[in-house]
Amino acid sequence: MKDYVFYCYPRSAEVLHNMTILMQIKMHDYISLNSWAVRLNANLVMIIKLIARIRETIAGNGILLDSKASQGIRFIYNEFNGRMLATEILENCFYRFHSISAFQNIVLSEIRNNQSMDDISRKLQGVEKDNDRFLNDKAFMRLTFYLFVAVNRAEDGKLITAMDDKHPLDELAIASVILKRMEFEQIQGNQQEKIALAQYI
Repeated sequence: MKDYVFYCYPRSAEVLHNMTILMQIKMHDYISLNSWAVRLNANLVMIIKLIARIRETIAGNGILLDSKASQGIRFIYNEFNGRMLATEILENCFYRFHSISAFQNIVLSEIRNNQSMDDISRKLQGVEKDNDRFLNDKAFMRLTFYLFVAVNRAEDGKLITAMDDKHPLDELAIASVILKRMEFEQIQGNQQEKIALAQYI
């Protein structure tokens, strides 16, 4: 994320809350509150005040906040829960701003490596056409958000390694078809990734 770009946007408590969570999920390591403040061009006091709210938000997604005086703060979570939280934040951001904006692109930059939202959307549309099964607009966007997060996390080496194997067989079959279309080997042949997507669907 470019600090000078983010500087142009209102740094409300909600924006800082969402961006801080996405930053921490992507880094998966300790980061000091001062570093958060610098990256977001925000007042350190404001960041400190957000900690309680952030702790509550992530706890609702099965994520713990760990802190060390000499190193800062990090999140402790399994990959699926991290993806679910990132997806939830993306959904909230997009529905609030209603269209693709420069600010939304900044939010996406905290997750994106190579695969764009447009890439994922086109591939998912291909799956719909090939199988003559179509999602409603909200369900399509929701699945696009999850796949965007999943593929880019996988490209960053963050794969799902263990899932509770409870899922309808038809959803697992659909998940397999969708992941194959994503054209990314690390998730195509990963049974745990298929189970995770089946559960999300």
